Amino acid sequence: MEDVVVYQEAGKRWNRLADDARSAVGETIDLVEETTGLRLGSTIRVRLTTTDGFALAFEQHARRLSERILASGVLDAIEDPRRRARVKARFNRSSAMGPMTSTHRLLLCRPGASVMPADDGHPEIFLIPSFMSYPGPPARSLRLTIAHELAHAAQHIAAPAHPIEYLSAILTRNSADRRGETAPQSAALKEGHARWCSREVMSAMYGEPVADRFPEDPRGSLRLAMVDRLSGPLPGFRRLQRLRDGAEEFVRQVLAHGGTDLVNRIWADVDLLPRAHEIEDPTRWLTRTTDHTHNRASVAADQSK
Repeated sequence: MEDVVVYQEAGKRWNRLADDARSAVGETIDLVEETTGLRLGSTIRVRLTTTDGFALAFEQHARRLSERILASGVLDAIEDPRRRARVKARFNRSSAMGPMTSTHRLLLCRPGASVMPADDGHPEIFLIPSFMSYPGPPARSLRLTIAHELAHAAQHIAAPAHPIEYLSAILTRNSADRRGETAPQSAALKEGHARWCSREVMSAMYGEPVADRFPEDPRGSLRLAMVDRLSGPLPGFRRLQRLRDGAEEFVRQVLAHGGTDLVNRIWADVDLLPRAHEIEDPTRWLTRTTDHTHNRASVAADQSK
């Protein structure tokens, strides 16, 4: 039996949501593990927080991660000296990050829920009630959100024991590809996988397919509409949305080919992360990764001789 720890830091008006969130975790966790083939560990942490609280947690996480990446020296693997200098400068800025602007906070909090690792590396589910589209949420909507975020937590736990090296490998490949055509699409894949998982969980609970959105509460619609207007014109935003939409179908096709075992190999091997054109055409990913697996097997066989 998993231990569900809920931190209620969003104010008294959200006490009911804290209780509902605890119940939703208990109702969905087994289905998430069964659906994904991943394990979530013995403790699930959920933190209800304010916009300012989430922004502060994000700033601390970004600063901590940037400092660790810079100290590790892994960015030296970027071959192009100019690009290496630009990437290091970006992480130096992040390590010295000050308070975010109000616009940045709005964009950051738009989803209403997110997963971030705590100081000890354990993933925490953050809920930002003022940005969730249901103030005293229907049980169905909250279960969908919790299932989605539990999938993200499971992805984090399934990642290798040395996340800095894993993340740095992604950064190195991204930096080597100016157009992003061959860069690994980690964020899009994670979102597509979580969307697929939450839909499957909800279908199992209610016996029918469900949308990934439920009708929004009109009291929150003005704020949400404002944030959407801010984010829509941003460079690359629509392309990222298309990639995330395509990533869910990518997950379904890979599952049809090799089941959850094949999908879950991706979390531990950065070389198996799909590229943008592979998300659009999963058969290209299957061809490349089959060759990759055969090559690794051959190297291992040679080394054992």
